[in-house]
Amino acid sequence: DERKKVVQELQKGLSEWAELSTAPGHLIKLKDQQGFLASCLKLVDDGQRTARFSQELVLLANKVQVADGMENLGALENIRLSSKKAMGYVTLGLAELSGSDPQKAAELIGRVHTERLFQVGFSQVQDLARTAHRLVEQGWLAENFDTINRLVSPDREILKGLLYPKPKFYVIEKGLTANNYIDFQEPEQIQKCGDLLKRLEQRDEKI
Repeated sequence: DERKKVVQELQKGLSEWAELSTAPGHLIKLKDQQGFLASCLKLVDDGQRTARFSQELVLLANKVQVADGMENLGALENIRLSSKKAMGYVTLGLAELSGSDPQKAAELIGRVHTERLFQVGFSQVQDLARTAHRLVEQGWLAENFDTINRLVSPDREILKGLLYPKPKFYVIEKGLTANNYIDFQEPEQIQKCGDLLKRLEQRDEKI
């Protein structure tokens, strides 16, 4: 529903917010970002919009800490994790609403509230998780859970990540542990999971 509302508002045109709220400081270093978000930020030539975006991310990260039930709120490690998750889901929202066009996404930064962008990104992950659960509960994978274990890697690990209570994305990087699950951060990760689920669904239809 939130995704539809934002899209409708974008079709009517965007308007600047009247005032920039004050914040004690920016805990999130936007210049250190990489991937799709970094490519978007480079195209924002309005310092006020960038500052607003940064401030909203701080507030959003604080909400993530509470929503995820993190202990020791405000601890540096929790700030790091919640900030990364907040930026990841906001990035997904920007990509979804812009069709993965950095220029169009840059126009949304500082104009569409980050919490709404987060909700749009969050909905994408939940869509994937619902499809994954349906496959293992009603599809050919429902025969027994060991069927999942017989899937080839990394398909097996990616699917299991989507089945987590809080869905995660499986990454393979040199020097990291074999079971490395992270919060979603990039639109390519959504695409990779979507492609996997489509393949599994097509196999289901053939059986």
